Amino acid sequence: MRMPEFFQPVTLAGYSGYLLEIWNVPDFRVQLQAFLASDRDVHAPLTKYSDRAVYCLKLNSGEVYIKRYLINNLKPTIQALFQAHKAQKSWRIARILLRKGILTPQPVAFLHCRTSWRSGEYLLITQGVAGGLSLREYWQFAPEKKYLSSYFQEGDNPIALKRALIRSVAEFLGKLHLAGAYHGDLTANNILLARCGEQWRVYLIDLDAVRSTRWISERRRIKNLDELGRNFLDLRLLTTPDRLRFLKYYLNTYTKETRTLRELFYAVLQRTQFRLQKHQQQFIRSAPPSTFMYHSDFVKEPPVIISEFQDKPKQQPVVNMPFFDREPGWRLHIFPAWQDTFQTLADVAGFLARPKIVLQSHNRGEVFLIRHSGQQFIVKRSLTQEKRWWAQFTSWYRAGEGERTLRNMERLHTSGLPVPQPVFILEKKRFGFVMASWSVYQYLEGQPCTCAEVERIAAMLRTLHQQGWVHRDPHVKNFLLHDDQIRMIDCTRARPWRSRYARMYDVVLLNKCCPGSMKYYGVPDADWVYQLAQWQCSLLVSWRRLKRRLRFWKK
Repeated sequence: MRMPEFFQPVTLAGYSGYLLEIWNVPDFRVQLQAFLASDRDVHAPLTKYSDRAVYCLKLNSGEVYIKRYLINNLKPTIQALFQAHKAQKSWRIARILLRKGILTPQPVAFLHCRTSWRSGEYLLITQGVAGGLSLREYWQFAPEKKYLSSYFQEGDNPIALKRALIRSVAEFLGKLHLAGAYHGDLTANNILLARCGEQWRVYLIDLDAVRSTRWISERRRIKNLDELGRNFLDLRLLTTPDRLRFLKYYLNTYTKETRTLRELFYAVLQRTQFRLQKHQQQFIRSAPPSTFMYHSDFVKEPPVIISEFQDKPKQQPVVNMPFFDREPGWRLHIFPAWQDTFQTLADVAGFLARPKIVLQSHNRGEVFLIRHSGQQFIVKRSLTQEKRWWAQFTSWYRAGEGERTLRNMERLHTSGLPVPQPVFILEKKRFGFVMASWSVYQYLEGQPCTCAEVERIAAMLRTLHQQGWVHRDPHVKNFLLHDDQIRMIDCTRARPWRSRYARMYDVVLLNKCCPGSMKYYGVPDADWVYQLAQWQCSLLVSWRRLKRRLRFWKK
């Protein structure tokens, strides 16, 4: 590695690296060496994860923050070999941002230590910001000024202070993008504030996900604006004119933007809608313009905003239903227990036309709750079957998604397992291929399980395996707790397999969801079949992560 400017090589307590010249004094070296030689458990970390931890070290000359990165497996070892480890990138990006005039805590030292060819650690030491406070902490405690006495003074105008903060953050983000820097995790926790009179100084921290390029795509800039909007620009904290002020100041700083304020506003709004649907959050339709504050200095027409924080309107959901009884190709199969309730396709069409609640709506499907004759039913519509040609093609020999789900559910219900009772399957076929698939089953009472009930879930999974089945998606949210009994839902991927490897893969998936659940199932750590299934699971996770990155660059 080339010698960084203003840094000197140093070796302390088995660590080697670089130390800033002005900090290379005996007092700091002694205190830092004492920290490195001591046991880490003596110092309480601010945050701690399996591969990294953050410590605050109070010295005579001020505070420094030490971020410790552990190299404990093969992946970070290979990354470090190619200068692509998070610690190396953070160290490099911090110096690049400072050269470009972007405020970030000054790096003090970068040290590394190797204990073997695949284990070691990196230490990135940065100077603390005097009076620094994260943006999330500021908005969390701003209403209670007793927690932020150093930030508020007598005679402060809260509106002027808020607008100054909006302007500072917007200009900082515009300057960041103009410098060719992009933060992959731009949340309110990664923005540090320091008040200077009536103005604010904004710092960027946690540089693990920062990239510095010559040009930032429009998609990444919109993503940054939406990420910041999740915890700073939502309507609980700022009004609509405040959001427009933010974008106006951003456009004044980022001079490369060719779109108008209104166009940028709706581009961010569209990204927000996509994020809500991706994370399966209920989509709230736009409210009338009169319900929002409007300021004529920014746009000629009041904007319509879709917010995940608005109160849900209590009204009948509107669902675009196909004309089941008029369009050709629809096929109906009613299970024997429900043939008296639903007899014709017209009865089914009238039943599906009156949903009570839309439980889920995302790119893979829609889920409704319907009441009929004093009973409740769950209706699932597979958008995957309607939009993906591969799902339609494979339905020629393995049936549609709805039929596979209810056939599995029927066999599990017949075996005495606690699953919903299937009602009917509705599919549309063309030339033998399933083009649309709807499935209806009886509603089960119960509360979604959490990791607190993982022991009971493991027992239910063991019972399922003893019956000769594997679940293939044993996430805790696919189980319900009712009257001290575990019930199973979402049996789409269940299969009647007696393979021990398939059963161990179920345990691996449950243990991934709730760490430590394997001991309740009764699988030892040294079981070679379990270790093989765990290796396959990690391999699939890496493959999916690679596919997501390729899709990102493809767009």
